[in-house]
Amino acid sequence: NFIRSFKEKEYLIIYSLLFLAFTWRIFLPDESRGNGIFFQDDFYYYLKTAENFWIKGFFTFDGINFTNGFQPLWQFILLVPSFFFSGENLLKISLFINLFLVIYFFYIFKKILDENNLPFIPLVFLVISISFFPTLCQYIFNGMETALLAVFVILSIRTFNILISEKTSRYHIYFGIFTGLAMLSRLDSFIFFILPYSYLLLINRKYFFTSSLSHLMVTIPYLVWLYISSGSIIPISGEVKNFYSTFKYFFPNPTFQDYFYYLDDVYLNSISFLKYSSFFATPYILKFINFHFYVSLFISFISFVFFFIPFYFVSKKASMKFSVQIILILSVILYSIFQVLYYNIFLIGLDNWTYGLSGLFILYFTFLILALNNFDILFRKYVSGMNISFVIIFAALLQIFPIFSYQNSTKDHISFGGENNNLYVKAYEWANENLPKNSIVGAWAAGQLGFHLNHHTIQLEGLVNSNNFLNILKKEAFVQYTCNQKIKNLFLNDEFRN
Repeated sequence: NFIRSFKEKEYLIIYSLLFLAFTWRIFLPDESRGNGIFFQDDFYYYLKTAENFWIKGFFTFDGINFTNGFQPLWQFILLVPSFFFSGENLLKISLFINLFLVIYFFYIFKKILDENNLPFIPLVFLVISISFFPTLCQYIFNGMETALLAVFVILSIRTFNILISEKTSRYHIYFGIFTGLAMLSRLDSFIFFILPYSYLLLINRKYFFTSSLSHLMVTIPYLVWLYISSGSIIPISGEVKNFYSTFKYFFPNPTFQDYFYYLDDVYLNSISFLKYSSFFATPYILKFINFHFYVSLFISFISFVFFFIPFYFVSKKASMKFSVQIILILSVILYSIFQVLYYNIFLIGLDNWTYGLSGLFILYFTFLILALNNFDILFRKYVSGMNISFVIIFAALLQIFPIFSYQNSTKDHISFGGENNNLYVKAYEWANENLPKNSIVGAWAAGQLGFHLNHHTIQLEGLVNSNNFLNILKKEAFVQYTCNQKIKNLFLNDEFRN
């Protein structure tokens, strides 16, 4: 009866693939949960900060220093479950919320496709890809803010399309609210909305001003709080990453030529995250043959042009206005380029969850080639007659590779490891048994460690520290700082031992 109640089996296929692929990962043992295969050490920062809020009455990771080193909306949401739960229960609940957001994102994504006669098959292959490849899984299901960002961006896209197509009055307010919530989900997402807002300014100034006003009403209270509490509208995590910028270190007074020549490093640093997109897939393969950077860049450009060929044929059949399609695609491209350049030049590099939203959209565009020659129609006919048992078996088989990746990661990973090398787990177990109560310790990769320690864990990279820590770094007063904070023990893995 449950299956029959679905009007469209296509939705059930998407839900089954996502649920079966991601649910088991929530119940991974802690010794290998934060090892970078499915989740990163960073997602523990949100959980510990949420727990400490109800204990200390302010946002703090270490229980001593105030911090604003988080993307606000996801941190605020976690305050609700952290009021009732802590430890492993809070962790699992937060991941289930994350999974619900992922499923809801794809629900709205498919709704947009159905409403605008856009192809379904690229979405299926997108879901299969993120279910199969652990690297792509972290694009959206990572325990952090990416899924929340994806939901509000996709809601903004749907609202923007309705606003332009139907000119329904209330939707310009909704558009501003959704873009505001997207920005609170991840502050850099305002880049994504530059073109849609510019388009509104050109075609309907009333819509532009009301959307902008509702956007500002959502975002300004947080920005005011951020400025009053820290003297900046940039969280400490962004300030610290800017301080650690490799580019700034080598070029303290950069010229245009310095920026240009550094693009080679930007490209090489990012290619592991970009290799799944049509823009970078070919040069990623060719880099193993040691092609010159400019040759690879030229091939990237050709790949990028080639990607527009299937888009052209698909767009002709779509009911969505062509101008809206172009604006949305250019917004994805603009946001992607901004992330690649800004995070590599001005910060300390690109991460899966940082690039995740751009990566998802570009993957969908890449798979548009499968929709040519009416193949999408044939695929949908096949899906309509598909036995749901086959979908479940297929989804289960897709997990063979992720499980293999996970098991392989538990063998000889010196920093995180598993059965024989779970150093973080061994570290917090030892500390909880041997250190005096409420000891103050320091660590760089401190997320998983600090989440489980029954002590104050000061994050010495600065991502979830106070804004004053930035002054410590600039004055090179690190040793004095550790003394002032009364840090008695340091937990260092090989990466940070020097």
